[in-house]
Parts: sequence; C-alpha cells; structure tokens
Amino acid sequence: MEFVFTREYQSELGAVDKVFENGLRPWLDDVYSDLCELENDNTWKNLPGLVLCIYGYVGLNRQLAIIMADIFKTAYFANFIHEWVKDVEEGQEHNQEMQFKILIGDYAFGRILKLLVEVKADCLLKYFASMMSEINEGMVIKYKLDAGYHHTIRKTKAPLYATAFLTAAHLARTDEVGRELYRQMGYNIGMAIELMSNPRLRPEAQVYVHKSEEIFEQLNQQNKVLNSNLEQVIKELHGILCTEDDIAVV
Repeated sequence: MEFVFTREYQSELGAVDKVFENGLRPWLDDVYSDLCELENDNTWKNLPGLVLCIYGYVGLNRQLAIIMADIFKTAYFANFIHEWVKDVEEGQEHNQEMQFKILIGDYAFGRILKLLVEVKADCLLKYFASMMSEINEGMVIKYKLDAGYHHTIRKTKAPLYATAFLTAAHLARTDEVGRELYRQMGYNIGMAIELMSNPRLRPEAQVYVHKSEEIFEQLNQQNKVLNSNLEQVIKELHGILCTEDDIAVV
C-alpha cells in the first residue's frame, strides 16, 4: 500500500523517478520487466517517500533529499536484481541474460558511490558499506539457512530504512546518541511497514509502531517540529495497525 503522506511529495517523487530513469537510461528497455514487477512492491513504493520525509524533518535541502531518495531507490533496485539472479540460477549455468542482470546490478551499486561523491556525501560511505554487508548477510540467511519471513526482513529490508534515517541525522550534524536514535526509528518504522501486509505478524508490527512513537517523542522534544510529515507517517501506521484500545504516544 501507499501512504497518505506521499501525496505531500508528489513533485519530489516525480523528480526522484526522473533521476533514477536517467541513471539507467541506456538499459531501461532491458530492465522494463523488472520495474514492472516492482510496481506493487511495498519497499519500492514507500522507501523513497520516507527518505524525503526524514531528510525534510531534519532540515536538509530539497535537492539533496531527492538525490538521496534516488540513491536508496537504486540500492533497493540493485539488491532486487541480484536476488532475482539468485532465485533463477539454482541448478542452472549462467546464461547471457543472467550475466547481463548481474552487470546491471553492479552498475547500479557503482552509481550509488558516484552520486555520493558528487553531492559531497562520501562521509556516508561507511554507513552504506555496513548496510550492504547486513543485507548480504540477510541473503545468506534467507537462501542457506531458510530463515523465516520476519528474520529475513530484519536483515534484507530494515537496513535500508535504518540507514536512510541514520544518514539524514549524520548530514544534519546530529550527535552520536541522536544518530543512533534516528537509526532505531528508521528501523522500527521500516519493520512496521514491511510486516503490516502479513496478518500473522500484525502483533509484531504493532510493537515496532509503538517503539517508533516512543523514539519520535524523545527526538521531537528537542526538535519541536509541529505537524511534521514524519509525525503523520507514524500516526498513519498506528491507525492502520493498532486497535482502538491502544493509546498512541505521538
């Protein structure tokens, strides 16, 4: 599902799509089927908007937020491509299409590094390296250890949200304690979003929502931002996932 808050970012999301497509312009036709497959993907639909949301909340400029949203969108796309290759390669020799997809995924990762340097955000490289390491660990857990959905999401999807919030906090010159709080908030919001579509995991998703509320309240006591889009995201998640008997912290 798409969240109501994304309506506030229609112009920016359009700009993100344009930057993303320009980055893949020579091979758009070749990855068209992959992009179509992602149309209903929860992470694909919501991650760029959340990047715009957190970058706006901490006071970073619009153009930087658009580039960073594209970077995280590209990172997710590259991971999607590599996972697709893993899904289809079992018991098969690499054919030309597979090899090409691997190269596209590698190109996308290289483009992330190039963009970070171009916007003078290479200070964030350590966070992206850590994120990719955790996602790769998650892929191993998923395919070699046959981990459950919840645990797999914690390692393969949540790091994207956590790193988005962490990088925003870093660029906003937040101290180390604050950066960790932002990272945790991104992680909890991401987990709630990813688990909400699975009715069996609704209780776990509720826990993540409540934790997000607690962290937001703690951070916003200092920031004092009223009626922010970030607050609306958390309220919307609460309204979707929590019963009337639950009391919102926000």
